Amino acid sequence: MSKKKNILLSELKSGSAKYAIAMIGNVYGRLNVFMYIGDRILPKGQKQAMILAQCECGNINTYVANHVKHGRSESCGCLQYDLSVKRFTVHGNKIGGMSRGTKEYSIWQAIKGRCKTNIKYIESGITVCKKWENSFPDFLKDVGYKPTDLHTLERLNNTMGYSPENCKWATREEQANNTRRNKFILINGDRVTFAQAKRKYNLGYSKCKTIYKQQNENDNTNT
Repeated sequence: MSKKKNILLSELKSGSAKYAIAMIGNVYGRLNVFMYIGDRILPKGQKQAMILAQCECGNINTYVANHVKHGRSESCGCLQYDLSVKRFTVHGNKIGGMSRGTKEYSIWQAIKGRCKTNIKYIESGITVCKKWENSFPDFLKDVGYKPTDLHTLERLNNTMGYSPENCKWATREEQANNTRRNKFILINGDRVTFAQAKRKYNLGYSKCKTIYKQQNENDNTNT
């Protein structure tokens, strides 16, 4: 028998391997264990048995067997997300005992209020879709958490309302580039605002204005 096979058999006879192998086929929390993949050696020489498990949401990852066995790892991370959404729903999305809600919850409340009280929104027919209107968890699931404090919720098409298909987190600059007041020009197939053309192609305002005028005249001629 080769040296490599001897080492493998030795590992399988070790306490950590037996511990992990005994877990195969069992479900712990949301994790279904289906393979022992060897030991991880820690800096001080201790061994940690590693297993491969599939979460009930479908994700497959490696885990420390002991962490799974004793409940320190119960899912791929989806459990924590679901629990947080449930907590937000039950307690109005409050952070602990604090009186203010999270930023995402506040934004959800704000867009609903805006669509009901803003005259321009009402006249333009801008509304919050039924899915979001009735459920903060659905809103949070669709848009996710704010990437940074610089991001706000943007409607991709300003003539349409708030829905999963028409909203995303964006910085103020990105939102400014999407406003109806902006003028766009095409440069080598790239649709950019005047400000973007200056940064990307070093074009001055007067040059951008000339290109804009020419392109719009061509569009009017074609129509």
